[in-house]
Amino acid sequence: MLGLDEDEFKLEGLYHQDVYPTFGLGDPGVGGGAVSRPRRIDGFGRFARLPQAHLIENSSLVTPANRNILFRQWARMWDLEKPVLLEKSPPNMMWMRFLQGMFPTASRFVVITRHPLAVSLAHRKWECCTGMSLTQLVEHWLVQHELMQEDIKHVPSSKRMLVMYEDFVRDPE
Repeated sequence: MLGLDEDEFKLEGLYHQDVYPTFGLGDPGVGGGAVSRPRRIDGFGRFARLPQAHLIENSSLVTPANRNILFRQWARMWDLEKPVLLEKSPPNMMWMRFLQGMFPTASRFVVITRHPLAVSLAHRKWECCTGMSLTQLVEHWLVQHELMQEDIKHVPSSKRMLVMYEDFVRDPE
């Protein structure tokens, strides 16, 4: 399965919902091998370039019904007795505004970002990215982070935190 650790895959709320599209993420047909589709434009290392993958608060998917469905689907993974409920799918960096629209009073965002080369080298180890060049993966990182830098301006400063992984590792306090 994508070359991801099974437990890691299970923790991503993205794969436990059907309210919003996953844009090929989690599709084992993405990448190298016999099922390779070289013209594929979605999936890991590709999806951020799709205009429709950038979900914001005015998406037609932001409805009370979808909010309830999404909460129920994610609630299966949560201990609802806890004061904080966490959804940790990395692609959420492109969907902060959408998620803020879905959960306007409850959403807070901690965006942990890492050097593009470290991320791209890690992704190249995944089966779904083995056919992609390092340049393609770095460019995808750049597209995602440019969108995130614009979107984060729409999230009140009291509801967001941007953390550089390297800074956190150097000084966790």
